[in-house]
Amino acid sequence: MSTITVGFDTFLDFADSGEILLAGTRIGLEQVVEAYEAGASAEEIAWRYPAAALDQIHAAIAYYLSHKEEVQRYVNQLQSASDINQLMTALRRQIDQQHQIRVKNGRIHITPSASS
Repeated sequence: MSTITVGFDTFLDFADSGEILLAGTRIGLEQVVEAYEAGASAEEIAWRYPAAALDQIHAAIAYYLSHKEEVQRYVNQLQSASDINQLMTALRRQIDQQHQIRVKNGRIHITPSASS
């Protein structure tokens, strides 16, 4: 009996940016892992992400299970980056709001000049 070996790179794209996506999709490995860890079956995950084929979902789960520590670090790094982005967005909003208040208060205190 012959054996066919298929690598994970058949089903997963390992981008230069560090992202791991299901091949030919924008679905991240972390999305599959999070759903799997929440108790979803491969079929349920495939239903949630119709752009992914069931064999891709199975490959992503297999990759996760065989590289668990590495994938957990990857997911944690993505979460940290997401948290930082959310914090930066909140800070930008707060700075914009403070600027708008200062501008508004500045306009309230402006008096017309007597040069009419």
